[in-house]
Amino acid sequence: MTSRPAHPLPQQDYQHLAVARAALARFQRQGEERARELGLTHAQHHLLLAVHTHPGPPPGVGHVARQLSLRQHSAAELIDRAGTAGYLHRTPHPSDGRRVQLHLSALAQGHLAVLCPPQLADLDRLLDALTA
Repeated sequence: MTSRPAHPLPQQDYQHLAVARAALARFQRQGEERARELGLTHAQHHLLLAVHTHPGPPPGVGHVARQLSLRQHSAAELIDRAGTAGYLHRTPHPSDGRRVQLHLSALAQGHLAVLCPPQLADLDRLLDALTA
C-alpha cells in the first residue's frame, strides 16, 4: 500500500465510515453467533453457502477456495472438517478422476434453512444503515 499525503475529510465522511463499519461488524457478529448456536463455525457457514449457491453442477474444492478467498489446501482442510462433522459429502467428478464434487447433507441444508431467513433480515437492516 502506498502512502499518500493526508488530506482531512469532512467530518460527515468519517461519520459515514464509522456507521458503515459498525453495521458491517454487527451483521458479521450476528451471523457468527447464530451459526455457533447450531454448532457451525463461521468458516463452515461460509462453506455451506458457497456449495449451496454454486450454479450448475456441484462445485469442487477450487470453487470453494476462490469463493472463500482461501488457498486450495486450506479449502480442502475446511471441507475435510465439514465432511467429518456431517455437513457435506464428496463424489468423484464424472469426467475427471482427480477432482471431486461437493454436496450438502440434509443436516447442512437444515442449518441453512434456519440461518438464512434471519440473516436476510439482518442484511436489510445493514443496507438501510449503509444508505441512510
